[in-house]
Amino acid sequence: MNNILFVARIHNNKLGSCVPVDDHEDGENVIRSWVKDQFGRDIADDENEILMNDGEFYNDDDPDNIITFSIGMM
Repeated sequence: MNNILFVARIHNNKLGSCVPVDDHEDGENVIRSWVKDQFGRDIADDENEILMNDGEFYNDDDPDNIITFSIGMM
């Protein structure tokens, strides 16, 4: 059985949309696009390093609206 990679949008611990991706790099690009759409900016250098190492973007600037974009595998 092959593993399937996907990117998940999580808002305040609630799972939002999930989209399949071909590989980790494709997942990183989806997350970068979602950051641009959600926050109107490019991903910062330190956020990009975390994304490339951990497969995750995390934003808690507004404690009432914590956003996580994460690459997962099933």
